[in-house]
Amino acid sequence: MEMNKSSKRPKVKIIKLKDISSIKQTQFSMTAGNGGGANNVTSIENCNSIQDKTNIASDHFEANPTEGNRILSTNLSATNPQLAKEESDEAKEQRRRQSKKKSAKRSRLKMKVERERLNASIRNLDVENAGLRKELRDLIDEYDKLTGNNDSLMDELNEMFGQETVMDVFNMQSADSDADDNQNSNAT
Repeated sequence: MEMNKSSKRPKVKIIKLKDISSIKQTQFSMTAGNGGGANNVTSIENCNSIQDKTNIASDHFEANPTEGNRILSTNLSATNPQLAKEESDEAKEQRRRQSKKKSAKRSRLKMKVERERLNASIRNLDVENAGLRKELRDLIDEYDKLTGNNDSLMDELNEMFGQETVMDVFNMQSADSDADDNQNSNAT
């Protein structure tokens, strides 16, 4: 086999299908003719199968470089304390990252729960606020109604007794009310 300098992989000689039977014939005659020395003869088929096996192994490590590095570094770390320390540091870093991921996930879950709680609180406050607004509107309507009734009663009183008489009565009531308030405040 000859090495290709650019790819650093051995070149594999391609054998045509018609040549395989003649190679097997040659192998058989060589092994039969050599007797006990047949084990020393290397067949092209054996070379090809060995080449295939090495290609499979190299393909495995090319497809799985981390596994190859892990196996290689494990073997080397047993003999080199510096590599063992680096691996230990790397493992610590990996655990730290994992811990940070878990912590961040817990934090996100807590934030989500708090956000849901606050949203529920907002919904409850919105409902309460709407109820208070309705109550305020009802009170304003009642106030407007009572003010209207009061104005119509005042108009009737003014027509019946005159505006001056009605004002005198209100002033007396106001004075009596103030006197009662003063007596109540002095008694306490």
